[in-house]
Amino acid sequence: MSESLPDNVKEALKVAFEDIDVEHTGAIRKSELRSTLQLIGQNPTAEETATFLERAGNGTWTLDEFLTYVEDHVTIKTPEAVDAELMEAFDKFAEGSDFCISREEFRKVMTKIGDEPLSEVDADSLLASLASLETDGLLNIAALSKLFMG
Repeated sequence: MSESLPDNVKEALKVAFEDIDVEHTGAIRKSELRSTLQLIGQNPTAEETATFLERAGNGTWTLDEFLTYVEDHVTIKTPEAVDAELMEAFDKFAEGSDFCISREEFRKVMTKIGDEPLSEVDADSLLASLASLETDGLLNIAALSKLFMG
């Protein structure tokens, strides 16, 4: 098992791995890689994901293989760095500097941007769940950031 990853990162990766390994096989499939990393707030690039998948010879990774790969090839972002990236992304789509984003802008961000944009149905569901954060048709970016970053 990886020795240089901080214990809190190892534990988060282990929990994410186990959450994705719902069949308790002790391995995750190629198709589950991004989900596993996203559970701990990471968003690997397409290049990082492709490299990871190329190395999965039999199509699956054990926890130890996964931890070793992450240690060697994935830059683990701090929660502060992820939060800053999220704020920057929302800021690009917010009209003005009031730290708010309209429902329409938020929908655009969630359905058109990123490696895995939401479907229209999922975006509608997400927006419905965020109704309590909405004021006059606007969502507060700081409140969204806190919600998504836990």
